[in-house]
Amino acid sequence: MTPSFKKFLFYLLWLLAISLGPITIFRNTPLAGVVDNELEIINLLQRLTGLLAFTLLSFQIVLGTLMPKLIEKMGGWIFNFHLTEGLGAWGIMLLHPTLFVFLNYRIEGLSTALLTLLPRFSPNQEIWYSFGKFALILITIAVLAGYFREKPFLRKNWRKFHILNYFAYVFVAIHAYFSGTDTWTPPFSWFFWAAIGAGVLATLLRLFRLRKGLNGEARSFT
Repeated sequence: MTPSFKKFLFYLLWLLAISLGPITIFRNTPLAGVVDNELEIINLLQRLTGLLAFTLLSFQIVLGTLMPKLIEKMGGWIFNFHLTEGLGAWGIMLLHPTLFVFLNYRIEGLSTALLTLLPRFSPNQEIWYSFGKFALILITIAVLAGYFREKPFLRKNWRKFHILNYFAYVFVAIHAYFSGTDTWTPPFSWFFWAAIGAGVLATLLRLFRLRKGLNGEARSFT
């Protein structure tokens, strides 16, 4: 299999995965009731960005874990893709709650909209929203640490901050599952559970490598 064909297959898989969110949402949403309704349009965009953010983050988790092997098998372009997709995913993750705040602003006014930015634990639905808020904070720290990794302090420690992505992924999955019905609907539900399985394996592998590295550092000082 040639490198160009491997690249083609990867992009085909990636495009197929990111198309599942829009397909699912448009199956769940009658377009006739959306076109002339501003609030429905905002809600539609907010749902689209949510599923897209989960899809991109799922790819980021798997790519980040397997990067050395992927570079060896597919070439250095996959690392550049990982960096570009990571920044794009973060931008979409910022847009997702921004649309939610704007939707609440249009419905209930500025004060209520601003309150949606804060983690809340009552009523029950707010708990699941808070998982998404905490995930965004962790991902933002990880992204900034990776972006500024050439700074003296981060040069040695940015990978430790980057591990936060894996914990954030768990929060994102919980947030996605309990915050709406799109995640439960095929075809996105098929991808959701496959991505969860891959993400759990990737997280365990990354934590194992981190622990192995820390144990190696400890032995070097004994």
